[in-house]
Amino acid sequence: MGCQSILVDNGSPFVSMRSPGGLTTLSAWWVSLGIRLVRSRPACPQDNGGHERMHLDMRFDVEDVATHDLEGQRAALERWRHEFNHVRPHEALAMKVPSELYSRSRRLLPWADAAWYPFGAEVRRVNKKGIAKSEDETGM
Repeated sequence: MGCQSILVDNGSPFVSMRSPGGLTTLSAWWVSLGIRLVRSRPACPQDNGGHERMHLDMRFDVEDVATHDLEGQRAALERWRHEFNHVRPHEALAMKVPSELYSRSRRLLPWADAAWYPFGAEVRRVNKKGIAKSEDETGM
């Protein structure tokens, strides 16, 4: 299968200055799965130019023409996602659209069957208002 890696920037989901090895919970999990972390250089967005360009396109096409309600914004984002992946050709893909080149992985996720939580973790559900409820309250 070869070495698998993921390119990350130095943002807080991926790098922690307060933990051993600079790993966050997410990045430590990836390492435990055998995924090698490749970090971009600090303050060098050009190291991940395609990803940064996607964010710029999304900003102009979705964020700058924001709707006044959540459903409208979700619909606008879904239209953008469809156009980005199925309509608009990409120069980096020899003027193909991503959906022409994408194929679903045949690999099954080892954790797809059930959620796993560390010993002693409090399992909670969060409702749409952001209010957490404990396991006792939700009947889980």
